[in-house]
Amino acid sequence: MTLKATGHLVCALLVGASGGGLASAIGLPAPWLMGPTLLVAAASLSGLRAEVPRWLRDGAFACIGLSIGSGIDGQTLDHARQWGPSLLAVPLCTLAVMLLSSAFLQRVCGLDRDSARMASSPGSMSYTLALVLEGRGHLPSVLTIQSTRLFAMTAVLPPLLALGAPLASGGRVELSLPAFASLLALAIPCGLLLSRWNVPVASLMAGMVISAIGHAADWVHGVPPQLVSLPVYVVTGTVVGSRFTKITLADLRRLFPAALSAMVIALLVAAAFAWGLVQVSDLSLGQAWVALAPGGVEAMVAVALALGFDPTFVAAHHFLRIILLSVVMPLWLGRRTQA
Repeated sequence: MTLKATGHLVCALLVGASGGGLASAIGLPAPWLMGPTLLVAAASLSGLRAEVPRWLRDGAFACIGLSIGSGIDGQTLDHARQWGPSLLAVPLCTLAVMLLSSAFLQRVCGLDRDSARMASSPGSMSYTLALVLEGRGHLPSVLTIQSTRLFAMTAVLPPLLALGAPLASGGRVELSLPAFASLLALAIPCGLLLSRWNVPVASLMAGMVISAIGHAADWVHGVPPQLVSLPVYVVTGTVVGSRFTKITLADLRRLFPAALSAMVIALLVAAAFAWGLVQVSDLSLGQAWVALAPGGVEAMVAVALALGFDPTFVAAHHFLRIILLSVVMPLWLGRRTQA
């Protein structure tokens, strides 16, 4: 990293940590994730170059994966057999979000078909942005609406959940620092390897697998220590908030109605499906909503961890959504529309 890039990173992380501290002081839910997301997003729109290098982002995501893997044991498969209704809800919820959001963005907000469909995709953001850069759709529209959706799922969902039932608390056994460092040292190169094979969310997947193996073999027990977890939340929130670095205030003002509408549609559709699952299962509304909410995999699992929900359950549903989108998106976009 250059000296300038290092300065941008330090500044962004300081803003993120300040946001976490402020959110914690005023009692917001999931403060060390929500606070950095909010403050870094605001600072990015004000001109802050909030850039998180890939190595730090992937390291944080690997730590989230280690937390997921710590909950995988002999009973996980037994529990997974009961996930049928919620897993079935994933493609239905995803399809509903895409159809309703795209129709609204085209017919009410006036976006062209390509831009509306790419902006309404609840995931596969790197794929859709690559298509925009190749000349399909309108980059500011897609980037602003997609970034607003990801931001909302991380910053808006926790306080909405806090309005309902009390959130679960932690209390799980923590790994020792040497044990944690050993798992992370294995997860990082595995993540690099999976990334070369184009595995989605490679670092998180690697951390989850390494941790699951370590716990299943009875080599380690516990989640990453809080000394590590809080900085991981700060980095994750900073990553989400930094997506607004490439968005101008003019674009945000112009596209805010469309972005807000797409965000509300996604939240309400996920809430409706989550409510339906609560009626036919013993799931809590909060856990079902986080599992179906169309946010980034890493951010949604971090939300689950911060709110005390089962991260393995949430991760499984978001992995399924990403796999489905990798198949559906080329069909959804179809051929290039004529100008």
